[in-house]
Amino acid sequence: MTKNELLSCVIGVIILSLLVGAYFYQRNKMGIHKQAENLFVQMLQEEMERKERDLNLFHLFAESSSDTLPLKICITIAEGKKAYEVDSLKSKKNISRNLRNRSIHSILCEKSHLLPDSLNEHWRSMLKKDHIDTESAVRVQMENLQGRIVSSSSHDGVWDTSLEVVTSYIGNRCEIEVIGLLAFSWKTILWYHWQPFGWIVICLLLTLLFICFYYKMVNRSPELKEVPYEVVVEKEVVVEKEVIREIIVEKETSPEEKVPLIKQICKVEGQLYSLRHGVVFDAQNRVLNCNGKKMSLSPQQCQILKLFLDAPDYTVTDEDIIKFIWKGQSNVQINMFCSAGNKLGKRLEQAGCGVCFRRFGSDRYRMLFIDDLVDNDLT
Repeated sequence: MTKNELLSCVIGVIILSLLVGAYFYQRNKMGIHKQAENLFVQMLQEEMERKERDLNLFHLFAESSSDTLPLKICITIAEGKKAYEVDSLKSKKNISRNLRNRSIHSILCEKSHLLPDSLNEHWRSMLKKDHIDTESAVRVQMENLQGRIVSSSSHDGVWDTSLEVVTSYIGNRCEIEVIGLLAFSWKTILWYHWQPFGWIVICLLLTLLFICFYYKMVNRSPELKEVPYEVVVEKEVVVEKEVIREIIVEKETSPEEKVPLIKQICKVEGQLYSLRHGVVFDAQNRVLNCNGKKMSLSPQQCQILKLFLDAPDYTVTDEDIIKFIWKGQSNVQINMFCSAGNKLGKRLEQAGCGVCFRRFGSDRYRMLFIDDLVDNDLT
């Protein structure tokens, strides 16, 4: 993953989170407006009930559907009967669905006018009770029978057309228009239902952490491993009773330069391996020379000893053991090497050189000298 791909993923996740957050933000805003509108209507209904109690008016009329309400009303005045057209949209926003109740509301508001400051205070207390922290204002406009409009507004609050507006109507002609304005901050919208925004932030942080972790895992530099040179094997080669000491060390040479060296060693006859305490292993004759005494080894023991002495760090895999000792027989298991290794160790112990074979890892054995084990235990 490149840096541009990482940046694209981060920007994409942030944009997606903003879009989801904007959706819940608008939903909260609409929810606040709807709840404020319901409280506004409830506040006006309670105000009408209070006026009825003050005037000792008690009635019980069933509510009817707004579709059955007439849109043309005839009212008798001093000059005679006069017909009034009722706007259907205003009729739907009237606080009552009953024509008689509307008539009573018209009479109540004519005898006792609505006070915007009192309405605004009542409405604001209801909003705070529902944990909606907002500024509000109320305006009342009343149209008399002669068509003249009288309006009054609450003194607190700023009247701005860009604010949220709630409108309700009162009276049989919907002649009383009550307008409520709301001014709430973005904090109010967020805290109205804050759980979705909390989950958005948590998911955003977890996604960004996962992207950064994935970027580091994919683009991390490979670990530098120290690869040691191949085994430094010290051998004593006897050719016609002349001891030649050669040290073979892997060098940074091409394979063509290494081939002659390998062939030269393979052609040497009479290879001798100097072990410990003067014990010399003659691989060709399959004997151990110990202070002038010779001890014979079986062909299998000779193969095992030579295989481990030639191996790097005296370590051989299970596959190579079966391949070189048992010629890759399919019915041979590595457990058979345990008994063969123990017999070879006892034979070398008789010659004065303690050797044991121990498991190294899950798929290989290592030959260890007893002196090394004792030294390690002491240290």
